[in-house]
Amino acid sequence: MRLCIVGNPENRRVRDFQAAAGRIGFPTPECVSWRELLDEPRAALVRLATTDMVRLDSPGEDDGVLQRLVQLGGGEGGLAFGEIGFLHEQYQGFRAVLDRLCTLATPFQNSPAEVKVMFDKWASHARFAAAGLARPATWLAPTTVESFRELRSEYCSTSSGRLFLKPRYASSASGVCAYRWSRDREQLIAPIEIQQDRSGVRLYNSLRIRRYTSFEQIDAILGRLLPQGMVCESWIRKAWLPDGQFDLRIVVIGGEARHVVVRRSHYPMTNLHLGNQRGSVDEVCESFGRRVLDMCKRLAERAAACFPDSLYAGVDVLVRSKAEPLVCEINAFGDLLPNVTHRGETTYEAILRSSPCCSTASHAYQT
Repeated sequence: MRLCIVGNPENRRVRDFQAAAGRIGFPTPECVSWRELLDEPRAALVRLATTDMVRLDSPGEDDGVLQRLVQLGGGEGGLAFGEIGFLHEQYQGFRAVLDRLCTLATPFQNSPAEVKVMFDKWASHARFAAAGLARPATWLAPTTVESFRELRSEYCSTSSGRLFLKPRYASSASGVCAYRWSRDREQLIAPIEIQQDRSGVRLYNSLRIRRYTSFEQIDAILGRLLPQGMVCESWIRKAWLPDGQFDLRIVVIGGEARHVVVRRSHYPMTNLHLGNQRGSVDEVCESFGRRVLDMCKRLAERAAACFPDSLYAGVDVLVRSKAEPLVCEINAFGDLLPNVTHRGETTYEAILRSSPCCSTASHAYQT
């Protein structure tokens, strides 16, 4: 049985998945590149139509691919390496490609139609809300700084408050801002670097989380991000372990919560690529009890169940200081967890063995 990956061939996601297939005795999955899908869509779709199952992987970490998605989505002008921009246009281009893939009769591990929703934080929130899942209060942000400050006053009747601002369509903490204010002060914490050139202010992803306190800088950041689409989310106080606050990335495969990573940080953003550290599941159980971990897993399973045509997803769950779990986000490509195993399997090995075409082939081989 043939499994094909849509991804960037040079990316470790593709290489690691192909290596996982080899380790458990499955044929090496063929890769149809995002560049081919964008530049030669007819030929790429023919290749995908003749395979038994398709795995969609991230188009990220290839600036050429991201720029082509921006162009397909109607964006004009270029982006420098690491620049945050054209997020709405990039999503529209990504959505257009997913719509092409929806025309195929070939089964997907994760449905392209559901991947579209997972990449839209507001649409995902609507699904979670309809299912009655516990999560932070969320609402669409206005598109101007002035309107945002008016909304801020409505959100909090006192003279101070705090909330998260997240780009509606971005991932990997790109453009995420933790924002708080008092009567005459503001602070914005974000993995963002500001640069000024002749064309104006430009924002860049940074591996260092920075704190901004000047109104001018905060206005510059929000003035660039808000028009691209953002959601406001209540800033929930996360529970703490001895070395920092934490949340959980839980990979749900075939409806079962499997691999769990504890992400620990002294900052509001816990993403590991920002230099934060992995914590210990045992430490969480010792501090809060096995019951809380089980509650987080069940909540992750319920979040993944909102996407019934997707085999797997990475679900981010935070624990309130009162030990109450809340769903933060769902990630279509959230299964990259190196060196994490569950029942002796990596995430990729578990996904392969759970794929209908692969499990059928494995059964046929064993009999």
